[in-house]
Amino acid sequence: MQTHNYDNKANFTGPLFIFGMARSGTTYLRRLMNSVPSINLMYETKIIKEAYKKYKNDNILESIESFYNFIDYLKNRELKVTGKSSILFNQDKSYYNNLFYNFRSHNNFAKFCEDWFSLTITDNGIWGNKLVDPEEFLLLLNIFKNAKFIIIIRDVRSVVVSNKDFFGSDYILSALRWKRIIQMLTILENGEFDNLLFIRYEDLVKDTTNVLKKISFFIDIDIPLEILNNNIPHTKSLNKWKKRLNKKELCKIEEMCMIEMLNHGYKPEIAKSYKKISFIEFSIHLLIHIVGRLRKQIGGRRGLYSINSLIRIVKLYKKLT
Repeated sequence: MQTHNYDNKANFTGPLFIFGMARSGTTYLRRLMNSVPSINLMYETKIIKEAYKKYKNDNILESIESFYNFIDYLKNRELKVTGKSSILFNQDKSYYNNLFYNFRSHNNFAKFCEDWFSLTITDNGIWGNKLVDPEEFLLLLNIFKNAKFIIIIRDVRSVVVSNKDFFGSDYILSALRWKRIIQMLTILENGEFDNLLFIRYEDLVKDTTNVLKKISFFIDIDIPLEILNNNIPHTKSLNKWKKRLNKKELCKIEEMCMIEMLNHGYKPEIAKSYKKISFIEFSIHLLIHIVGRLRKQIGGRRGLYSINSLIRIVKLYKKLT
C-alpha cells in the first residue's frame, strides 16, 4: 500500500457499504474511509431502502409527476430522520428530468442509484453507506451485484457493554441480537461471495495499518497512512467489559454465544460450554426492557417504535431457540 496517490483512478467506483451491529466500530471505520478524498460514505441513510420500497410497490416511472412525488417523499423521509437536507434533493429541475428519463429507459434500480448518488462524490470516486440494519444489508447485497461490503465484527462482551452505555440496552437482548447477526454473517462468510471483506474491530484498532492494507487491496484504491493522524485508534475500550460485567452476566453471555465467539477468535473468560437461555429468563429480561423503554417513551411515536422493536426481539428469540 502506498502512502499517497490521489491521482490513480480506481477500477472499483462503488458502491461500498460498511455493515456491523451497532457499537461495533462502524462509525470509526466510516470516518477512516471518508478521510480518503475519493471516498464518501453516507451515515446510515435510509434513502436507498425507502426508494426501493417505493420502486417495487408504486409505479414511480409512470409519469414525471409521479417521479417528482417519489423524490419529494424521499426528501421528507430523510429530513424527518436526519434533520438535514441532502445534496441529492438540492438539484435543479433539469437534473431530475434527466434522471427520470434515464431511469425509465433502463428501469434498473441499481443503475438509478449509481447515477443519483454520483452527486455525493468526485469523478471516479467511491460512494456508499454505513449500515447497522441486517435486513437492509441483505437487501443491498441482493440489489447491487457490483457492490463491495466491509463487515466489521466486535467481541460480544464489548458490544453488550457499549450498547448498555449508549442505548441503555439489556445485556441479554443485546447478546441475542449479536448472536443472530453473527449466525447470518457466518453463512455468508462460508458462501461463494467474493465481494465481502470481514474484519474484527479488535484488529482494526490494534493492527490498523495491516487492516487498512487489506481494505486497500479489497477496494482497489490507495489508502494513505496519513489518515491515521486525525483518526487515532483507541484501545482503552477493548477490555472494558472485564470491569463492567459481573461474573453472572459474563457467564450468561459467554454460554449463550459460545459457538459464535469461538468461531471468530473470542475466547470465553469463565464459561465452560454452550448453554441456551431459558424462555423464562428471556421473558424476565424482555419485561424489564419493556418497562424501561415505556417509562422514557410512552405515548409518543418512539414509544410505538419501541413496541415494534420488542415484537422483533420475540421473533428473534424464537429463531434462536
